[in-house]
Amino acid sequence: MPGPRRSFFACAASEERAAVFVAGGHDESKNALRSALAYDVAADAWMQLPDMARQRDECRGVFASGGFHVVGGYPTEAQGQFSQSAETFDVAAWRWGAVEEGRLEEAACPRTCVVGGDGRVYMCRQAGQAVVVEEGGGAWRRVADLPREVRVALQMVAWEGGFMVLGSGTQCGAQVAYILDIESGEGEGMKWRKVELQRAYSGHVQAGCCFHI
Repeated sequence: MPGPRRSFFACAASEERAAVFVAGGHDESKNALRSALAYDVAADAWMQLPDMARQRDECRGVFASGGFHVVGGYPTEAQGQFSQSAETFDVAAWRWGAVEEGRLEEAACPRTCVVGGDGRVYMCRQAGQAVVVEEGGGAWRRVADLPREVRVALQMVAWEGGFMVLGSGTQCGAQVAYILDIESGEGEGMKWRKVELQRAYSGHVQAGCCFHI
């Protein structure tokens, strides 16, 4: 990847565009970044994108509705103070839209933010009690309560029409995983299925993804 050595950045892929988009994060001096890049898979080449309006360290990237959405994060001078705002790169227009204030429901780490099979954006509430779906205009709606065993250090991955959620019930507790079938209906109709984890793979999860071969 060209440019400064980048960590904790937003990253999302577009199957239609056959491209991977990267934005934000921080450099080796812990300076939050505004810069963004796109990798063209067919051409095996990187392209520089216009900078975002704001620095965004530890931001989250998702691709939905023809745009690369970079949500949350924080600037250099506000370490760990997550923003509720977001910026969206319109791929067709090749430009960033205006900063969307209050895009997130709460000022918290957006690492569980994912796009579901229905194209909508989902995430886990910071309190670790529910999965919510974005309704637009800064509104989020509760979809399902999380199992009590997964309330801390959460990771969520879109998985075969539903979601896999990993986490633990307490700080430093054993990692467990559940799959949520969203096709079974919302609220009480939602069904969680526990997934057995091998001990060798039950440590703290820093990041997760799902891909098809």
